[in-house]
Amino acid sequence: MWLKRQRAQATPEFHFLCTVNYVIVKKMKKNVIFSIIFLFFLTSILQASTLPDEEKSLTIIFLVRHAEKAQDGNSDPPLTSGGKARAQELAYILKHVPLEAVYSTPSKRTQQTALPTAEAHSLQINSYQPGKEESFLKNILSKHTGENVLIIGHSNTVPVLANHLSGSTQFPPLDESTYDNIFIASVPQKGHTVITRLRFGEHTSELSKDRKSNSNREEPHPCYISETSVS
Repeated sequence: MWLKRQRAQATPEFHFLCTVNYVIVKKMKKNVIFSIIFLFFLTSILQASTLPDEEKSLTIIFLVRHAEKAQDGNSDPPLTSGGKARAQELAYILKHVPLEAVYSTPSKRTQQTALPTAEAHSLQINSYQPGKEESFLKNILSKHTGENVLIIGHSNTVPVLANHLSGSTQFPPLDESTYDNIFIASVPQKGHTVITRLRFGEHTSELSKDRKSNSNREEPHPCYISETSVS
């Protein structure tokens, strides 16, 4: 399922970002995510500049499922060659983002997905245990207020993290074949959490498959804004 949009509380800068995202994604097929993330940060700065001083600390969290895993029957499979390429792609699109921390579950596939980005930013990978997403996010938001954080998870944990951040149940588990989604959560100290969902690297999502089978179908708008306030 792609992202629905609810625009009532969005700023003009956010509307601008959504429009640019839509146009770029629709007109160009490769290497657009780098520009989109740059625009995301530009918009976040513009949006934060309009807030009172006590509300300007904006925490940005990147949520990504691990890349393609080997189907070797192993309970803890590594990445495939394609998965390693996607991990490198993730490092590329985040290379100019001032990341302060990288988190991953202990599995090989998540650790290997996080590694290129962590190395590019000279950061260690912090491990966390899946299944305790709510307390994990509280710790992240407390420890990394006003910072930028990458979290690598799984098909059934990344949407849970996004739901906790947005205070909704908007995001179902990812399809087992979906590896190309990146959720960007913009979390102010007060106000509305904004979730932007994009795709990167080679497209594997069900949305991409549907588009190939129906080229006349209108592309959905790749932006979503949560109406839930965070404390």
